[in-house]
Amino acid sequence: DDVVRMIADLSELLRRVLEQGEATPPLREEVDIARRYLAIQEVRFAGKLKAAFAIDVAATGIAVPALTLQPLVDNAVRHGIAPSVHGGTIRVRASVDDSHLTLVVDNDGEGPGEGWIGETATGTGLRNLRARLQLLHGDRASVTPEGRDDGFRVTVRIPRPDPQESPEADT
Repeated sequence: DDVVRMIADLSELLRRVLEQGEATPPLREEVDIARRYLAIQEVRFAGKLKAAFAIDVAATGIAVPALTLQPLVDNAVRHGIAPSVHGGTIRVRASVDDSHLTLVVDNDGEGPGEGWIGETATGTGLRNLRARLQLLHGDRASVTPEGRDDGFRVTVRIPRPDPQESPEADT
């Protein structure tokens, strides 16, 4: 039953958020929170919202700031899918290369509207994520919002830890 599943997902989501002790959990935990959040929203929007995940297995163990994905998927629901008459799909992707973890959250719902400029976007979710990444990684990390006619995309690039800087490298 959808209601029972939604209550279970909500309970688990709240438990994970409240118990999150790590400032930089592995991406797999962030993905799990985003999945549960979107599962709840899928029930809420009754067929108007679909979620799709494409997560590179090599990326799942990489540490990311806590609550990196959830505000992005929340923005996609709130500003992209909710105002759209037809709804849409939210896609969450994670890939990794030699130097960066790249996270992409996009939706094909409503675009940001005329006059919106990504570089000056001041929404709380984007502003807070930029500030946290700046503190942790300086200019090596980036948050790039991109409004399109057919929706919205946010790309987050987080530098991978240098293996020579890890404590294991000293042993």
